[in-house]
Amino acid sequence: MTGKAIREVRKTLGYSQKTFAIVLGYKRGQTISEIENGSLEASQAAMIILSNLKLLVRLEEVLVGVEEVLIRIEKQLNDGQS
Repeated sequence: MTGKAIREVRKTLGYSQKTFAIVLGYKRGQTISEIENGSLEASQAAMIILSNLKLLVRLEEVLVGVEEVLIRIEKQLNDGQS
């Protein structure tokens, strides 16, 4: 995962660099900046956590889409009963 992808995941989740560093098990927010700009490699554990977070972001997007479809179906059913 590139620094750009890591930044994208962090921003999608709404984390500051410091908070994201804590989530990934790092002690310094500066570490995330160094990973995002490519001057430092993320640890294997951090990469696994990032992959899981990325999957959670995608799952959330899917669930939002499903929720929107269910709302439209419910609206159509209610319109049909009127």
